[in-house]
Amino acid sequence: MSGHGGHGHGGVSAHMLRHLLKNKQELGLTDEQITKMRSVALGADRAHIRAEADVLVSERELRALLWDEKTELSVIEAKVKEHEAFEATARIIGIRANGNLSVS
Repeated sequence: MSGHGGHGHGGVSAHMLRHLLKNKQELGLTDEQITKMRSVALGADRAHIRAEADVLVSERELRALLWDEKTELSVIEAKVKEHEAFEATARIIGIRANGNLSVS
């Protein structure tokens, strides 16, 4: 499961947020900008956690299909494609989180 964009507790957006907040005075961030950044970071973390959960559930479902000798290959193929789509979604959310902490 590692390598899917997870970066420990809080993820990339939380790390970036901590870095920005540590330098908020030098950057001249307003309270409103800080509040907005925290909200965006939380939303990104929520989306990423949910996407990673979808990957894990899909992985378990695929494993269950593989254990069942009666499962048709077409069903397994469909589950593999679904699993790959969930992985792609989780990765894209992680990538977007890296660029979504812009301050307006």
